[in-house]
Amino acid sequence: MTIANCSYIWKNIVKTVGFFCIVLGSFFITTVAKAQNLNNDLLRAIALKEYNEVRIDIDEGANVNAIDKMGSSALMYAAAENDPYLINYLVKNGADIAHKNNTGNTALTWAVFDGNLKAVNNLIKLGANVNVKTATGGTPLHMSALKGYNTIASILIEAGADINGTDNSGVTPLMYAVAKNHIDVVRLLLRNGADVNHRDKAGETALMWAEQRGYDNIVTILREVGG
Repeated sequence: MTIANCSYIWKNIVKTVGFFCIVLGSFFITTVAKAQNLNNDLLRAIALKEYNEVRIDIDEGANVNAIDKMGSSALMYAAAENDPYLINYLVKNGADIAHKNNTGNTALTWAVFDGNLKAVNNLIKLGANVNVKTATGGTPLHMSALKGYNTIASILIEAGADINGTDNSGVTPLMYAVAKNHIDVVRLLLRNGADVNHRDKAGETALMWAEQRGYDNIVTILREVGG
């Protein structure tokens, strides 16, 4: 075989390999794009509560743990919609109940923050961690205290929420409730063992917070229990 023949054969091999690389690359790009479109469709369908579309998207290969640009998952969308049917359907199909988005939130923390009672109950029954922490160290109980959701706070406590858990600044749920003047939540937390004399990283107590804000009714309540 001559050098010219070898060169010719080699060039054909290179061309053939190159062609297959282009075909495979194009197939890969098309497949990824299709999958991403399905995932986006799934998130949209959940947000709009289009149940049939949700089922179709998953049947066609949408990732049940699809996320948006902030890392928020399909299950988190269902929790935000306060929809037990979608929550159960997604979990049944493999949704990660412990998934955290870019800010450390989970489906449960989203449900709590929005006051979505049905979703909160549903997620807890499915095994959601009631003491999960966000990037700032807040727990679902911190959130319910901040928002004044007395019923949700009670559900979380019954499910094992840490009454005296602290965020990254050493602040407890009681202090969150005090800061927003949520008297009913303050009373609930105290009845369930909240430490009235806990000090945050700045050395302040719930009583100090109440005094600084002029919340006289809460000041009285805290002093009655030893604050």
